[in-house]
Amino acid sequence: MDRMRPSSSAELPADPGVAIDQTGALRDEVIDTVVVATCAELAAHFHLPEQRLRGSCGTIVRAAVIAVLDQRPPREPPVEEFAGLGREYARTGVPIELTVSAFRAAVRRAWELFEDRRGGSDGQADFERVAWLWGWADATMSRLFVAYRAAEAGLQVQTRRRAFIRRLLFGGLSSPELEEARALFGLSPAGRYRALRARPRPPLAPAELARAIETSFGRSEHEAGMVVGLDRDVAGIVSKPPDVAGDVTIALGPPTELATMERSFRLASRALDTAVACDVSGVVTIESLGLRPAVLAESEIGDGLVQRYLERLDALGEFGATLLSTVDEYMNEGMSIDRCARILFIHPNTLRHRLERFEEVTRADLRRPEDIVKVWWAMERRRMMTPAVSQ
Repeated sequence: MDRMRPSSSAELPADPGVAIDQTGALRDEVIDTVVVATCAELAAHFHLPEQRLRGSCGTIVRAAVIAVLDQRPPREPPVEEFAGLGREYARTGVPIELTVSAFRAAVRRAWELFEDRRGGSDGQADFERVAWLWGWADATMSRLFVAYRAAEAGLQVQTRRRAFIRRLLFGGLSSPELEEARALFGLSPAGRYRALRARPRPPLAPAELARAIETSFGRSEHEAGMVVGLDRDVAGIVSKPPDVAGDVTIALGPPTELATMERSFRLASRALDTAVACDVSGVVTIESLGLRPAVLAESEIGDGLVQRYLERLDALGEFGATLLSTVDEYMNEGMSIDRCARILFIHPNTLRHRLERFEEVTRADLRRPEDIVKVWWAMERRRMMTPAVSQ
């Protein structure tokens, strides 16, 4: 292989580390050379940003120069830097074989450039320096390798967790597969779990919410359940409601055995969709939302009631909006004239007049339970649909 010879031939300083710290031109030239060599080794398999690569190469080159000039490994090897590099390579899918090849190519190119800079060989001294260099490279590469394999194993576990949760919640696990997964992930054989589906609000990401939910389980994480990212949501199983702070919506299905978790997840998904449509945060269940899941699901009924009752009020403009908000507050206050009048800061007779006008316009009788339910249904349907339009 032809060596890459720089245009100038300044000698390397004798003091360890000075070659990198004080000779800026040499430093940049070495880094650029190593970046080119490393990218060539990884070719299309490499997905790291160039700036991240240059930082890693700078660490490699500086440590290599100290190893060569001082004839021993650096006193404080950048363990975490190389461990972090190994983890990043594993996460981005760079094969370990290419990682090793690229690392050794980087060290080799650095040595060749140093040798050219020095302008000749020095027999025994060069032999000792290159021996120290490759000894340092092997020791450093082992740190990167261990971190890579650990990250790779972690990714494999996460992949299996994600596949298990998806098949458990959507159906498709056989009894033997369920028993195998139960043992693998430490789930209680006789335990009853709730399906969970949660949705974070920006800037919180699904992965961050998943960590927060599992952290809330404490030391009994696996016995309490497990969750994974599911598109823009978080999904999984829990044995108890999680305690997570922040503006998030967490929906739980009814408790059940693992073999029948699909129904629990279906109800948790309905509860989540309803809570999001109603702008409800915190922990919810299908029961805690009352009739609202039916309002969301039965679109034809809800849209028909909106047309029958609310569109007549819309035609009255601001006055119609006032009548609607008055009836809404009236229902919220248990249809108490006195309490509602106090909340609205109006005279009870003014409130009665507004309610009468509402009945005249909509032809609804607010003394009939069926009409009250229909009006409430129409108002809930409009509330649910309004955020969807704005998005």
